[in-house]
Amino acid sequence: MEDFDDMVDMEIINDQELLVNLKKRYQLKKIFTYVGPTLLVINPFEACPHLINQETKNKYIQQAINKENRSTQPPHMYAIGAEAIKCLFENQKNQAIIISGESGAGKTENAKSCMNLITSVKFETPRQSQEKKNSINKFAIEDRILSCNPILEAFGNAKTLRNNNSSRFGKYTKIYISKKDKKIKGAQIYNYLLEKSRICLQGKGERNFHIFYHILKGMPINELQQLFLSENDQPIQLNKISYINTIQDVDGIDDKKLYDEVNQSYNLLGLESDKSNIHQIVAAVLHLGDLQFNDATLTDDVPCQIITENKLEYLSKLLQLNIKEISEALILKQRIINKQKIISPVSYNQCIQNRDSWAKELFERLFNWLVCKLNQNILPEEEFDINNNNTYIGLLDIYGFEVFDKNGFEQLIINYTNERLHQLYIQYVFKGEEIVFKEEGLDKFCQHIKYKDNQALIDCLDKSPLGIFDILDEVCQVGGDDDLLISNIRKKQKDPKYVLQPKMPSTQSFIIVHTARNVEYLIAGFREKNVDEISVLTAFYSEKSGNPLISKLFTVEDKQVQTVTKKDKSLSKKIRTQMNDLMKELTNNCDVHFVRCIKPNDLKKPQLLEDDYALQQIRYLGVLDSLKVRKQNYPFRRLHKQFYKQFGEITSNPLFNILEQQSADFRELNLQLFQQYFPKLGPELVLFGQKRIFIRIEGMDIIQQVFTEIMVKKSKIALKIQYNWHKYLIKKNLKRIHGHYQKIKLCNWSKALKAFQNLYYYQLRQSKMKLYQNQLDKILQYVYRLQAINYFDKIMNNIIIIQRQIQKWLFLKRIKKLVLVKYNINYIIDNTWQSIRLKKVLVIQSFFRGQRVRRIHKNVVIKSQQARLNKRNELAAIRIQKRIKGIQVREHIRKLNKAAFKIQGFVKMKWLSTTFKQIRMSTRKIQKLIRIYLIKQRAKNIKKEKYLKPLEEEIQQIIKIEENDLFGNNINQFSFDQILNQEDDQFRDKGQLFDIIVDLEILSDVGCYSPSFAQNYKVLFQQCYKNENIIQSVRVGSFHSIASTNANKLYVWGLNNEGQLGQGRAIDIPQQPQLLNLNVIMDQIECTDFNSYVKCHDGKLIIWGAQCQTISYVDIQPIKQISCRFDRTYIVTQQGQIQYWDSDHVIQNIATNSPISQVSIGLNFVALLTNYGQVMVKGTNEHGQLGLGDNLFRQELNQIKIPYKANLISCGLKHLSIQCCNGKAYVSGWNLHGQLGLGDLQDRWNIVQLKQEIQQICCSRTSTIILLENKLILWCGTNGFLKYQNEFVQLVKKVKYLQKLNPVRIQCSYSKVISLINITYAKLEKIKQPEKLKGILGTLTQKWIECNINSIDPPMIESVSNYLMHYHMKKPTSNNSQIVLNKVCRK
Repeated sequence: MEDFDDMVDMEIINDQELLVNLKKRYQLKKIFTYVGPTLLVINPFEACPHLINQETKNKYIQQAINKENRSTQPPHMYAIGAEAIKCLFENQKNQAIIISGESGAGKTENAKSCMNLITSVKFETPRQSQEKKNSINKFAIEDRILSCNPILEAFGNAKTLRNNNSSRFGKYTKIYISKKDKKIKGAQIYNYLLEKSRICLQGKGERNFHIFYHILKGMPINELQQLFLSENDQPIQLNKISYINTIQDVDGIDDKKLYDEVNQSYNLLGLESDKSNIHQIVAAVLHLGDLQFNDATLTDDVPCQIITENKLEYLSKLLQLNIKEISEALILKQRIINKQKIISPVSYNQCIQNRDSWAKELFERLFNWLVCKLNQNILPEEEFDINNNNTYIGLLDIYGFEVFDKNGFEQLIINYTNERLHQLYIQYVFKGEEIVFKEEGLDKFCQHIKYKDNQALIDCLDKSPLGIFDILDEVCQVGGDDDLLISNIRKKQKDPKYVLQPKMPSTQSFIIVHTARNVEYLIAGFREKNVDEISVLTAFYSEKSGNPLISKLFTVEDKQVQTVTKKDKSLSKKIRTQMNDLMKELTNNCDVHFVRCIKPNDLKKPQLLEDDYALQQIRYLGVLDSLKVRKQNYPFRRLHKQFYKQFGEITSNPLFNILEQQSADFRELNLQLFQQYFPKLGPELVLFGQKRIFIRIEGMDIIQQVFTEIMVKKSKIALKIQYNWHKYLIKKNLKRIHGHYQKIKLCNWSKALKAFQNLYYYQLRQSKMKLYQNQLDKILQYVYRLQAINYFDKIMNNIIIIQRQIQKWLFLKRIKKLVLVKYNINYIIDNTWQSIRLKKVLVIQSFFRGQRVRRIHKNVVIKSQQARLNKRNELAAIRIQKRIKGIQVREHIRKLNKAAFKIQGFVKMKWLSTTFKQIRMSTRKIQKLIRIYLIKQRAKNIKKEKYLKPLEEEIQQIIKIEENDLFGNNINQFSFDQILNQEDDQFRDKGQLFDIIVDLEILSDVGCYSPSFAQNYKVLFQQCYKNENIIQSVRVGSFHSIASTNANKLYVWGLNNEGQLGQGRAIDIPQQPQLLNLNVIMDQIECTDFNSYVKCHDGKLIIWGAQCQTISYVDIQPIKQISCRFDRTYIVTQQGQIQYWDSDHVIQNIATNSPISQVSIGLNFVALLTNYGQVMVKGTNEHGQLGLGDNLFRQELNQIKIPYKANLISCGLKHLSIQCCNGKAYVSGWNLHGQLGLGDLQDRWNIVQLKQEIQQICCSRTSTIILLENKLILWCGTNGFLKYQNEFVQLVKKVKYLQKLNPVRIQCSYSKVISLINITYAKLEKIKQPEKLKGILGTLTQKWIECNINSIDPPMIESVSNYLMHYHMKKPTSNNSQIVLNKVCRK
């Protein structure tokens, strides 16, 4: 008899056949079986290496990657995971895998296997694989997800009577997978209803949660001593801990090994810093259980006493609370009456309840915190849109159906959860059938679908207001007892189909008729477990704990439940809400795959399948009913179009492709097909819906048979036609070939004959040679054989002679050995007899001699006995005296101690009273001084506000005016959009570059500009743009500004109080933009507070301002770059040397080991870039802006360690950015304003890599701007537009015209008064090939960075110059300076 992988294929379906098939597969160790889409798993109770191994897993991984059908591999838990991954991307819908069954059926192990496969499937391209190898991520997300299991199992699993590793909580894990690259992005864990009552009480033969045994058996002894869980350098014995049963070892659980796995998971998930706090809480739970109380002194005012003082000391150190606080939390209660707090003692039983509630609450909150921490480590690191970019696979592993000898509140909750899951299975298998038939217009055929619905049973439990859970909540609210609860249940739940009364009405219990079996629930403990709140004092002192984790647990959770009503706090309400949310999630958002686990026997023995026990599970799991629906309903379902495509070939209609192009009615064609070829198939076998055709198995067999017969006939006719056609072609070709053959035959006859003769003689010679060789071989073979026979005879003779000699020698040796043994035996016997006779004689002699001596000295013997008795009495008297004296002395000492205690108490009271009076006097003096200080401080603040508020309002008004002048249209009624939209026909085929300010930040009073800086700049921009004299660079000082154009012109405006405008005399009146004629080819412009600089194209440096009143050049070597900030100036010579001067105007050299190519200045720190791509820094470092890992000042240059070669550096006020040749960028330093763009406001002492691939990065005063390769500009930080933006966002372009232009370069300039950001754009709308130019402009930006990003004109590039105006790219000329300037010598 064969076994079936899918029981839908079985011809006969009943209980017995189903059980026979499962039993046969179980004996063959095939524990997985399909029931349609559902997987049945029978727990083998042993390891299955032939099923769970890497080779098997790889097969199903390939099945998922290649999107193969499920039938290509045998049934397996891996197949369900592979099918879920396949459906996830094919259906573009979330998937869920629900694993259900009784406790001990193997749900947890199957869930781990499924998760292992899902995290092992990787859709990787070679590029992605290489990126993964180059990744610096410490741990893969798949490893982190799998590492959650050891922690969750340790804290949430325990041994029960039915399962050695039973999950005592529910877990729903979502594994998020990206739609784009099909990679796992992260996961999220939802936990349901931890069975915390197990902390205080376990049944016989059960254990507490695994973590307690892991710690006691696996933790090193020195750590156990810190937790006070050791005794004589050994772990404390289990029988000395109240909360732990004495069960030592459990099959399949190695506590020491599992403790090491939990530690590895701590390290992998970043919990190593919290490990000690976690273990302290676990140890505190155990010590709480050992507290004992004495109610002998209990009165209305005096509480119970805690008699285990050593445990109190342990708890004080673990919880970091003093002993008094712990005692008050356990033996006192606090009530509020008339807004007054009243504290009173509690009874002995309430003390026990407070102790147990505290222990349970500690462990439950610790478990919930662990789940949150695990989620933080496995959730996706980057922000993502779950609905659009990511889908998920959910894996539900929840407690199974439970029935014990005594069932309580936990079993009711667990079985209610299983009823809800069973209802979901019914909806998918049975109610889904009804929905499909109704959608197809086949309502009248739904009546035959019969199934057992458990909705009425669920309503009996949770439907308001008569549900058992609502009755329980109501009794808890009014403070009723168990009698009220059981009476209300019996009054309101009278339906005998679902609620039964026990045989003994006096028993406080009720019976629920579950789908699986009837379960009797004892009402005792229902109310306490449903509410289970800790006392107010316990929560208050826990929040004050010195242990940061305990304080955090109670602070966070108490804030979350402050707005929750008392009814909503109940455990039944919580689990109902969780189940409703879970059902909505699974029903509305997911395609569900079901795995039904079966427990073969209750003895946990392998290879034993108890028929009745397994059959009972098969029935209540609905396996047989679902089989019948799949089998007897209409299992074959096809769209009309698909069915006709498969079977339409038997008709004489046109081909399928032609019909499809004609949009034919395939439903009508199928009706015609059945009328013509299958007239006997009626509605009992075939149904025609609106979109699909439904066929029973018998009908499908008939269709296949008829289709095969017709296709065979058609094939025979086609073969005959092909045969005749091929025959005709062969005859035609043979005639043509025969003619050619006759011609060739006549021409080559003579040659063929000669060749035949040669071949004949050659073969004759070869045959003779073979004959001679065979004969020679036979002769040689005979000679060799004869020689071998002779040699063999000689050897055999020699062997016989040797054997004879050896046998003779062995015989003689055996004879000698026997003679020696005989002699030794005789010798031993003689000696033994002599010794025995001698010993007996001595015994007889000693006996007679003793009798004789005692008879002679009888008086001496009597005296010795009397002396021994006297001595014994004397010792006894001494001991009695010693004890009496000890009692007297101890009594005297006790009286002395009591008197000493009274004296000490009186002295301490006097001392404390004096000390308290002194403290009270000191406190009054301190309070008086503080009040005086606060009054003075308040007066100062009032004065400050009086003078500073008008200034602040004035600054805000200035900022509004500047912004309106810059981006408004109140200047000659022209805005930037109107200026840039002006057309010029003579430049139709050429592009333009222009520099424009995109952000302006006012830092102080700008009275140095009249009427405003923005108005001066905008008027200048309009005039220059109109005359094709386009601004290319702008720099600002403290009181003046300069700008250069593409026509080699320089404009200055602002104050000239130190000659910084180059007008030769100091003027304190703000100046409008004026042209300053230098008659040199300018390459770069820069400003300090009171000086202006121009770097010429030939390397000369021109300066004017406070350092020299007239325009002069500096007598130094030709320079390559200049950088200025505030009052400091740095220059880089063409030989790579670095020089600087400050407000003293003294030029100084800086020694470097390598030539320098770039320099950038911040506030009191500088960064240098060498020709080899190294970055050197020095200066102040209070915010870590040097990127050296600390905040220490550096007098000398230090190199920053970067992984790649750098090509650009930029300094803000107190932060630094580095750009590398491969597009990577790094930042460090001050981050108070979010200028690093890392998502927070914390400073960075080490360089941190940005996520973006960039083309240029630039630092402003307190912001950072980056240019991406796709020409998108992002910025972050604080400036005129942004405020504390800690992540990069897209630049908001206030000038709409700029949205259609391409940025080429970013520049930033700031002083003590103004900070601005200006961007160079390429105006390309008139060019015929703009797409080609975008790539060329990328090259332009790169070349500009290599030469000098701050230069006025871009470097000369032949390929780019063809697309831009002639004045943007100029070839270098030898004639540079046309005037003679004054010479400024070095000081």
